[in-house]
Amino acid sequence: PTVALKPSTSVDLPASDLFQSLAFLSFDEQGRKVSFSTLAASCFSGVSNIRELFAVSSAASSFTQRLSESGHLEQEIRLSTQEGVRWYRIEAHMEPQTQCVHMFAQDIQVLRDYEVELYRMQNYDSLTQLPNRHLLYQQLAKAQVTAKKRDRMFGILYFDLDGFKVVNDTFGHRVGDQLLQRVSDRIKATIPSRSCLYRLGGDEFVVVTEHVSSIEELEAIARGINSTGVTPYPVSDLEMLITTSIGVACYPIHGTDADALLKNADAAMYRSKEAAHNGYRVYDDFMSDGHRAYMTL
Repeated sequence: PTVALKPSTSVDLPASDLFQSLAFLSFDEQGRKVSFSTLAASCFSGVSNIRELFAVSSAASSFTQRLSESGHLEQEIRLSTQEGVRWYRIEAHMEPQTQCVHMFAQDIQVLRDYEVELYRMQNYDSLTQLPNRHLLYQQLAKAQVTAKKRDRMFGILYFDLDGFKVVNDTFGHRVGDQLLQRVSDRIKATIPSRSCLYRLGGDEFVVVTEHVSSIEELEAIARGINSTGVTPYPVSDLEMLITTSIGVACYPIHGTDADALLKNADAAMYRSKEAAHNGYRVYDDFMSDGHRAYMTL
């Protein structure tokens, strides 16, 4: 059969190496194995029927149906190999007269692994493994759309650690990093399951909680976070106590976009820190007035 080879644009290989990286598989009209190339035979030695290629049985049904309708199919999909389930880019062709299927398969698992790692580097904090500012803005945008559509509220709790600079200056950044990891783990286990914890950088964190019914619900979460500072953190053969100051803002009461909510929650956090450590404040308009006056001065 005549099959147009279209190698993945992510792979830059010489023509000879590219052909050697392609596994060729052929099946009859009943889906039974007819012939495999050397590479295909080594990768899919236990396969006797085309359905056994696919890691998910529903994927096999979808593949055969779409191929029979169009006669030609290209896609990236997980296949079962001798090394386990791996991602492949496949190009399949069905002969109209005989209904035989001829397929080229290219292993792209390494490329997929790179993509996953790049995604984590872009969207997750390397120290705490928490989602970062980039994912925070994505969730806030989605939460805003959902809340506006369904006439609901969501809340932001913006907080940092009281006196964290003293820890870094006294014990060093390595101990400070360990403390940040312990704190993030404990707070993540404390907040409700529908909430998500983000690290913005340094000792600044944000909790986003969707589908809240009242500000009092957000205050209860803030008190839960404050309570985590009561028990010492075991860090580098030491026991450290560190508390949190939290600012609370709620959509749409305290802002109708992500930047306004974060700014107002930040202002409330600083008010909390001024009043006393290990506490929280709900945003009020006078907090921004005071901040604007300070910046003007």
